[in-house]
Amino acid sequence: MKKQILLIITFAFVVSATFAQSVKNGRTKIYYVKSDQMVTANNSSGSFTDCLWVETDETQGKIILNFEGIYHPSPLKAAYLILNIPNVQDAGSANGMFVTKDDKKIGSIKEAKGDTFIYVALDITALNSQNIKLTLNGGGPDGLAISSKSSGFGPYLQFEY
Repeated sequence: MKKQILLIITFAFVVSATFAQSVKNGRTKIYYVKSDQMVTANNSSGSFTDCLWVETDETQGKIILNFEGIYHPSPLKAAYLILNIPNVQDAGSANGMFVTKDDKKIGSIKEAKGDTFIYVALDITALNSQNIKLTLNGGGPDGLAISSKSSGFGPYLQFEY
């Protein structure tokens, strides 16, 4: 039993050290969302806490994501917005969504299933500032939910160098 526990601890340490080394060498950087908000057509914020919704119905729900303090140690090779689609009714979408920055489309997904993480590839040329504000827009009549920052599973950006 002691050997198994020691083996698990050793494995966890090696995995942590490997990830830390990867980040230290500048190959990958993670930035967690600083603030997130759902805004509807009449500019009201939803009263949601754990989930935020992108809708194309009469509410025209959009999600605003703010990331701050971004530093690029070298030129970007790839960038991803990582979203957690919660395990709640109608969270997934057959129509997906698209991401904009300054009203320019910089990424999209065609569909998303509930209870999954999705990686949205982003246009790296649009991500050169220290503070990034992204807007998630519905891709069609089927809305999409994401986990909010307050849920503990909020969005984050992953940069690869």
